[in-house]
Amino acid sequence: MANGSNDIKNKMLMDDKWSDQLRQKLQHHEETVPDDLWNRIECRLEEASKQPAAEKKTKHRPLYAALWSGAAAACALLALWLGGEYGPKEIPAGAPHLTAEMPKTIARNADSKAETPEQETEAPEQETPIAAAPDRIHHGQGLPETVPATTKEELPTAETAVKEEEQPATESPAQEEETATVRELDRIHFPKSGSSGKSGSTLPDHQPARTAQCWALAMAATQGIPQSQLNYGGQGDINKGKFHTATINGSTWGESHLTDILLYNKNGTPETDINHHQPITGGVKIQYRLNDVWSLESGLTYTLLRSELRSGGNSYFYKTDQRLHLLGIPIKVNYTFWQNRHWQTYAQAGMLFEKDIAGKETTDYYKEKQKVSSDRNDIRIQGLQYTALCGAGIQFNCTRHLGIYAEPGLAWHIVPDKSIQTIYTDKPLNFNIELGMRLSW
Repeated sequence: MANGSNDIKNKMLMDDKWSDQLRQKLQHHEETVPDDLWNRIECRLEEASKQPAAEKKTKHRPLYAALWSGAAAACALLALWLGGEYGPKEIPAGAPHLTAEMPKTIARNADSKAETPEQETEAPEQETPIAAAPDRIHHGQGLPETVPATTKEELPTAETAVKEEEQPATESPAQEEETATVRELDRIHFPKSGSSGKSGSTLPDHQPARTAQCWALAMAATQGIPQSQLNYGGQGDINKGKFHTATINGSTWGESHLTDILLYNKNGTPETDINHHQPITGGVKIQYRLNDVWSLESGLTYTLLRSELRSGGNSYFYKTDQRLHLLGIPIKVNYTFWQNRHWQTYAQAGMLFEKDIAGKETTDYYKEKQKVSSDRNDIRIQGLQYTALCGAGIQFNCTRHLGIYAEPGLAWHIVPDKSIQTIYTDKPLNFNIELGMRLSW
């Protein structure tokens, strides 16, 4: 057993000595450089420069091509999904259609864009033997002094390679045409939001753009015609008119406060003043836009008609206050002839149907300038009142959904029941202006 161990140790010592001897012999050994070494390098460079471009770009093409193709396919699928969700359901006639070949075309464009910068950067990689050659030559010998100047200038540096990679790739005419087709499809299927409020439209001229905001709610108040005043000599009533002398002579003192005032002023110079106040109108309206130019409007309005009368002399007289409450339903058609992001101008026409829902007439009697009595009566206009409307409007959009507007116009009031006098019966045709705020969605 001991002899075996000794043999192993002796063998290991012999191996170490052999290694040391070999290292000492090769320590200062130098390989002789052939005289035609640089000629061989130049020949290899010329052969590498003559290789086809297809062979140069095969080194990293599979990875980059796969990444670009995957990204392009994902973008195409996302665009198709968005088009199904938010795009228009119909494509205008004459517009290019999206076919099954379009995703492949997009992928080919992506591949060409991915390959173009590699063609500019692959050439320096093939010329790396020049930079690596000195490493394979012994440290004591460098490149020959007779290196051609043109060859030295063609050697790429790191900065040059980076600049070449940053340069954008140019597209061929066929690729530019395909890109323009894709952009045209995107413009048709996915129009930019907020364009409906502008004068320009992203859709073809033969198909009007459909506005995104179809409904609008408005709160408005209308300033009507100036008040109407009527004056005549004698004594009378708002609705019955001037009292005849025979009516006054047939009355007896003490019959009523009205007859006492009429008899007291019979031999005097009494006067009657009637004042029809401006109508007070307010309401809520809702509007539905059929398209960018036409819209329908309706709602509910409230109108207060007030009239006052003073009849008699200085000491004996009476006063009447008449108030009527009307509810109405307007129906209008609006036509927008110009609009942009902030302003909108339009014309309108329609009808207003009103119904008198309540009315009251209060008369106060004065003797010796002292109030002695009051009478209150319920009055009502029978049937409907019709009003023909026409006018124009202008709206300023404070935000995308909120705007303020003014609508000046003319109104022609048709009142079948003339037993109760109002400003509508005194002045059927009048000018008014409506001011309001409109909320769109």
